[in-house]
Amino acid sequence: MVRAVGLATCIVLGSGCTQETFFCDTPEDCASEGGGGACESTGYCSFPDPECDTGRRYGDLAPSGLAGTCVPQTADTDGSTGVGPTSISSTSDSSTSASDTTLSETTSTAETTVTPPDSSTSTGDAESSSTGAPPECCDASCSTCGDACESEVLGSTDSGEALAVAVVGTTLFWTTGYNREVFAVDLTTGDSTLLAVADNTITNIATDDEHLYFLSFGNSVVTRIDLTTGAQNVVANVSDANGGIDFEAGFGQIVLDDSDVYFALVDPLQKTNGGAFRAPKEADEDQPPERIGMLQRPIGIGIDEDSVYVTDLVEEALIRFDKAALDSSGTEMLELNAAGHIYVADTAVYATGDGQVTRVPKDGSPPQLLATTDGNIRGITGDEQHVYFTDYQAQSVTRISLFDTEAPVQIASSPGAWGIALDCSHVYWCENGTLSVLGQAK
Repeated sequence: MVRAVGLATCIVLGSGCTQETFFCDTPEDCASEGGGGACESTGYCSFPDPECDTGRRYGDLAPSGLAGTCVPQTADTDGSTGVGPTSISSTSDSSTSASDTTLSETTSTAETTVTPPDSSTSTGDAESSSTGAPPECCDASCSTCGDACESEVLGSTDSGEALAVAVVGTTLFWTTGYNREVFAVDLTTGDSTLLAVADNTITNIATDDEHLYFLSFGNSVVTRIDLTTGAQNVVANVSDANGGIDFEAGFGQIVLDDSDVYFALVDPLQKTNGGAFRAPKEADEDQPPERIGMLQRPIGIGIDEDSVYVTDLVEEALIRFDKAALDSSGTEMLELNAAGHIYVADTAVYATGDGQVTRVPKDGSPPQLLATTDGNIRGITGDEQHVYFTDYQAQSVTRISLFDTEAPVQIASSPGAWGIALDCSHVYWCENGTLSVLGQAK
């Protein structure tokens, strides 16, 4: 979790200057000298301001369109009007204000270090479980490109965010977070079209050949969008499987197989417990999803043919469940502090947590720490040769060999790097610092 306070940041891009946004997960993330910081339902900090009707105004590190504006009034469950229901104030003070911390100061120590690989550990070919079927032709086109490869901006927005990305054939799909937009980019022509505007903030997506499935920050439903028409329908409503209790999904993970969608929901403000679930792709909101174990704050999820793998912030572990016995307690595979998203390959799971990437062999062999960063890993995926991950705070995109043939290498510097996806020749990622989606040859 990002714990930097205030992060008054400015990214110089050519002759322009674009402010980086800062997401909050808990009230403590919004601590300031004056106190009273709150993490709003949008995932951005607000602070007391008597000039606003709600008494609160978004901070400078909210995205364009929210920064500096008053938090709107919302209808509470009792019919009264007030600040959004997920706004929780932090009373803690901080010696650092928003104007005291610059990006260079907060990221100058963020770097990736490498733990020498154990040559006795083999991982085999990788199988993606996050954005549809794994490409069969994936291979790095330049094995030592590093910073030599140049990235290309494929799409951008003036407001909102750049959070999630996926590739289906020759079309790239990416989302603008709280702006709720899904854009489709033709990778052959560069043409961009608005595919859909969702009802809720989109945080994480997964695709097959026909649909894009997404998690919503502000509620506990899974919605899918037809990739051709943009039509939307709800396929899972978690409140039906949670005793009627609704909660915010936050930044959980979502993956697909041929028939089902698997997803982890974690309430960022810990108002209620979360859960991991499976639901048929062809289900609707009237059919409750099936709960996986009884996890309280799962955030990462991945699958293979026989198992479901989940990371949980309360259990502080990577846990394996048999698909045929999802109601079991599962088997712990790795102790994992500050757990994050995962990538499942043929013979190992690549787990993120506390700024680390760890290879966890499925056969029970000892786990292997592959990379450590001072930052905040937001996305991870892989192909037949490598695992790639983005680091929001360290502003980097990094590649790790599945076969230990090279040390981890930072292939791009990227302010606010977030969601990540691959095709056979390129790696694509969202750059929330510039509200853009980029592509670069592997």
